[in-house]
Amino acid sequence: MEFLGIVKIVSMVASGVFGALAVVTDYKDKNQKLTRWGKFAVTGVIIATVLSLVLHYLESKSAEKEAEKARQRNEAVAAQLENILTQAASTNVQQQRTLGGMQQVLGRQEEAVRQGDEISSKVTATLDTQRQITNQVLRAYYPLEPLTLFFERELPMDQPALSRYVARIQKSIAAKLRARRTDGKPVPDDLRGEYVDIMEEADWLPVADGPEHPAYRTLLTETASFTFLDDRAANDIQFSTFPSGTQVLSALSSGDRMVQKIRLAVDFRRRVITKIVRCDFAVRSGADVSAVSAIDLIDRRLSAPRDASQADVDSRVTRVALKFRYDYDLTPTRERYIMLPADGSAVRVTPVHVGLAASLFKGSSRNERRR
Repeated sequence: MEFLGIVKIVSMVASGVFGALAVVTDYKDKNQKLTRWGKFAVTGVIIATVLSLVLHYLESKSAEKEAEKARQRNEAVAAQLENILTQAASTNVQQQRTLGGMQQVLGRQEEAVRQGDEISSKVTATLDTQRQITNQVLRAYYPLEPLTLFFERELPMDQPALSRYVARIQKSIAAKLRARRTDGKPVPDDLRGEYVDIMEEADWLPVADGPEHPAYRTLLTETASFTFLDDRAANDIQFSTFPSGTQVLSALSSGDRMVQKIRLAVDFRRRVITKIVRCDFAVRSGADVSAVSAIDLIDRRLSAPRDASQADVDSRVTRVALKFRYDYDLTPTRERYIMLPADGSAVRVTPVHVGLAASLFKGSSRNERRR
């Protein structure tokens, strides 16, 4: 307990005691003079009063000191707050300056990016122009026409249209082979295991008249159309071959006369006759009239054609090759042939099929190549 608290308690007790003493005792005698107890009570009251006054004074001084301390603390806190606010204001000013500098830097960066985009757009436009020029040069250098078709059609020899013809030449071929062979190897009557080029002997060809006429019509004439389909549009390109001398009118024809040549080979091992066809100046038709370059065939789908004039004959085209004006080889090389599946599914044309390097068109679409 503090000193002032003790003094206050003493003062209160003294006031009470001396007041009670004055009440319960005779503080005056008969002569109205203070008795000993009266003097003692008065003295006690005076002392208690003095103590109260002193206590009040001390409390006032203590309150003033506490108030001064509180004022000083408040001033210190206010000074600290003011210092904090000043620092905050200074920091805010610095941040504003930094933000302004960053905005300037950002503005310069945005301008640099914009200029870079403009340069990139110009470079892209230049490259597109160069690519278009290159494509046009390539398209002009690799024309689509005139086109020569090379293809092979296989026909099973054991079918009605060929039976009379096969029976005749089988005997003739067997006799010729027996007469020619000097190695002593036997030649069976059915010629199993033999492969013969029929064009070696004129009398091995089918006769136009008589019972061999169906074979003559089937083997020595050819009508076929090769359609190159576009997956992304209804634009097809079609090249057709007809028997030589056939009058064909086509708005897309190059004007040169179509020439069809056929060679025959017999494979008695597989019991098939192979019709090897070459068609110079194939007749063009189809919806895509804007295709003028062999490049326009790349990525199109080619399906196996049927002989439109021989619907009753079993046959299929096994492979086809395309020869263009820019080709130097007289006959197509092995990789130029497009192999057609037996199920009739379409095959996609590649740059190699038209005699061009695949790397030349890597990453470009047909629409880009046609610009």
